[in-house]
Amino acid sequence: MLVIGITGGIGSGKSLVVKLLTEHFAVAAIDTDTLAKELMKKGRASYNRVVEHFGTELLQADGEIDRERLSKLVFADQAKLALLNSLTHPAVHEEVLSLIRKYRESGRYQAVLVETALLIEAGYQSFCDEIWYVHAKEEVRRARLKESRGYSDEKIDSIFAKQKSEEEFYRYATWIIENNAGEEEVLRELKQVMSAKCP
Repeated sequence: MLVIGITGGIGSGKSLVVKLLTEHFAVAAIDTDTLAKELMKKGRASYNRVVEHFGTELLQADGEIDRERLSKLVFADQAKLALLNSLTHPAVHEEVLSLIRKYRESGRYQAVLVETALLIEAGYQSFCDEIWYVHAKEEVRRARLKESRGYSDEKIDSIFAKQKSEEEFYRYATWIIENNAGEEEVLRELKQVMSAKCP
């Protein structure tokens, strides 16, 4: 069973690639963003670490972490963002490895996908057999972010400035998935790569 890291910048279409792979092939998927949110809930692995370092003022009335407030706090401060990642990544990493073991033991899957924007930063390349970079032109990504999330040009500029460059993604990618022209084109690409990787 292949372990494939799916990565790319915001608006590149990682989620579309994961959706098509899980719909058309014997593939399981792990979304590290979803896992990170789950593990920050009260009683889960990351909760106490985050509250201890960022303070109880981040808590909502029900005791849960106000993720929107936390996001605003760390977005403009690289040191705080690095601290948050150092507090949450180890638990997510452990959970990802546990899920991979579970999927492997089931014997049902050709591959398991690990979808993450921070693949290298979180050290996931250490257990991924392949790293697939989902690429889309900047103008396509901008249009998607405006349409799907209502982001302004200023917000998009700010996000893009903090993300890795295309050259950095290319440096460690073992496969490039182009996602500029829609679902049918992407599915054709995926069928080709899956027939090569998981015949």
